[in-house]
Amino acid sequence: MTADGTYDSEPTYWTVSERQPDPPVAVIIPPRWTAVPSVAAGTTPSQRDRHTQMIPDEGRMAWQKANGYGRRSHADTAMFRYKALIGSSLGARTLPAQKTEAKVGCSVLNRMARLGAPVSQRVRMKTPWARVLRPQSQLCTKAHRAPMFFFPLFHCEAGHQML
Repeated sequence: MTADGTYDSEPTYWTVSERQPDPPVAVIIPPRWTAVPSVAAGTTPSQRDRHTQMIPDEGRMAWQKANGYGRRSHADTAMFRYKALIGSSLGARTLPAQKTEAKVGCSVLNRMARLGAPVSQRVRMKTPWARVLRPQSQLCTKAHRAPMFFFPLFHCEAGHQML
């Protein structure tokens, strides 16, 4: 079970463990920044105690990566996209028709994601664009206001070369 930090409390962990005691459910909730380990953390640490201890030791980003917390963000984003494109409610009245409507909505969303998925490649820049385009000696040093859109324009209104 994954949730945001609002649900970080021992009662949440207890409720989840009561609902499914065997096998125990992995509860992934980021501890609040004021969270402290429980009294029994030294002898029998709970999941929350382990999370609370890992963040100061390893860092929050390492904790997120180790526990797969980023999947929650992906699920939230997917639900936002679904509701924005398809709508926040189903129009069908019967359960089989609602299931079909949800499947069609997911199919449309997946097709749109495949069509619009960018193919990207990381490029390392050694110097900023301005220095690549012009040497430092050619930059405008006059104290006047630059136009709003100066790229790829290289001269200001007064004719001086600009960044």
